[in-house]
Amino acid sequence: MAKEIKTDVPFNVEVSEASGEGMTYTLAIVDEGLLDLTRFKTPDPWNVFYAKEALGVRTWDLYDQVIGAFGRQLQRVLALGGSDQASPDAAAKANRFKPVVRFIGPLKLAKGQKAQHSFTISNYVGSVRVMVVVNDGDRAFGSSEKTVPVKKPLMLLATLPRVVGPGETVDLPVTVFAMDAKVKNVQLKLDANEFFTVEGSNTLALTFQKTGDQVAVFRVKMAERIGVGKVKLTVEGAGERATQTIEIAVRQPNLPQTDQTEGVVDAGKSWEDTPKPVGILGTNSAYLEVSTIPAVDLGYRLKYLIDYPHGCIEQTTSAAFPQLFLANVIDVDARTAQEMRANVEAGLHRLRLFQQPNGGFSYWPGEDGVNDWGTNYAGHFLIEADRAG
Repeated sequence: MAKEIKTDVPFNVEVSEASGEGMTYTLAIVDEGLLDLTRFKTPDPWNVFYAKEALGVRTWDLYDQVIGAFGRQLQRVLALGGSDQASPDAAAKANRFKPVVRFIGPLKLAKGQKAQHSFTISNYVGSVRVMVVVNDGDRAFGSSEKTVPVKKPLMLLATLPRVVGPGETVDLPVTVFAMDAKVKNVQLKLDANEFFTVEGSNTLALTFQKTGDQVAVFRVKMAERIGVGKVKLTVEGAGERATQTIEIAVRQPNLPQTDQTEGVVDAGKSWEDTPKPVGILGTNSAYLEVSTIPAVDLGYRLKYLIDYPHGCIEQTTSAAFPQLFLANVIDVDARTAQEMRANVEAGLHRLRLFQQPNGGFSYWPGEDGVNDWGTNYAGHFLIEADRAG
């Protein structure tokens, strides 16, 4: 392949065997910075398969299969629980840092042939390592690598915070790199979705006297809403063009707020109210609860149970247990009833992770000891779930 490749321009990688033999191979192109994080070396299967080994004893057993007959599954890795477990209903998050990773294979190459693959790397400045790992299906193995810089005459690199909040104002610095003497006058433009309002002009002009870099700053204000914001920056000059797109999570850092209004309707009378939305647009909801007894706000408590994220034996059982009976106390729509049933079944399935070979339950998944109180509590829930069908 070429000794240097350009950003946003297709390039080819040719793969062949030195003496024309056939082989099976995989091809990977990965950002050098990512590989440096773990000091990753290109795999060398020959040295792995034919390495010298010290004398020793190897043992094999079927314990996990035998024990699995009683506990369904033996957890070999400790599972996280409690507050560390994220809510399954969490909103989609912005993918801020898209890694440069291309991987294809395994592919077969016939004897005497060469294979060509085309790739394009976008919005990237740096170097990549191209790695090929091969075998002939029998006893021959090999690998090859090549480090290639990725650049172009005109490039840019923009920066935003990891997250922002509704209504905040942030600076968006953009570094423009002129890597060729022909680049003199460039035009920088900012395009953004509905989450951003650009304060001032969304275009800036820069002049370069020599090769180097300059920093331009845009100021943007976030809209009063949450979601995924996107900005696209484009720089053009001397017939060259570069772009960069950034996603950023616009999240509400504050705790949820609840506004409650109560009323009493006597026989033959009516009641009317006009509620005002609380919080950021798109995050608020409302419900009406009607009861012949003093209100206990079951709607709020139902939502709290359904969204409860924690994971020890007590918390898992507490989240699912009341949902066995809520439909007997309040009227719920078919969707909510189905969601509650799914939550109970998920709780029952998760309890398997706590069960020990003697039938008791540990307090956290993967623990060895039995917790008596947790075993009684979970056992009570299992019995009631069985009675409820």
